[in-house]
Amino acid sequence: MNEVEPSYMIPTRNYFRDVVIKKQCEEVGVQLRKELNDAKWVAVTSDMWSSDAKVNYITITAHYTDEQFVAHNRVL
Repeated sequence: MNEVEPSYMIPTRNYFRDVVIKKQCEEVGVQLRKELNDAKWVAVTSDMWSSDAKVNYITITAHYTDEQFVAHNRVL
């Protein structure tokens, strides 16, 4: 970038963590809450597993249909 625009400062990883990703998470959270509130029925599933390094994981997923009966899955 220095060749194209010498005064351009590349954003730091902290900027992406503290500003960009935080804002994106908030926007996605608002949209997800709206979708789940609009759903008449929601089914929730979970899956648990361990890595080879003995780290435990869990995934929780919401399943629902919209007004047009299109199926949606969202990892919570």
